Amino acid sequence: IPCGFCFYSRDYKAANIKINLYVVNEPWLYSLAWCSRIHSVTTDNIHILSQLDQPYFLMTPGYYMFMWLLMDSISAVLIVTVFYFHW
Repeated sequence: IPCGFCFYSRDYKAANIKINLYVVNEPWLYSLAWCSRIHSVTTDNIHILSQLDQPYFLMTPGYYMFMWLLMDSISAVLIVTVFYFHW
């Protein structure tokens, strides 16, 4: 999972340190924290987040991989194009 707190959470969990995120107000961010197994969150939007019974999965893993490879390919073409026209 490409997020900043995910990488630290493994080390914190190994050291038995509890993690609380402050202020999580969007369902997608709450879903990311849920999937990362964050211990608790603080929110101002409890009426929306309390209705979630499972995290939001906005993209399937296959679609995510497709988008990742597509963006990598487009970036590579742009980089080669810039170098070609620069010289």
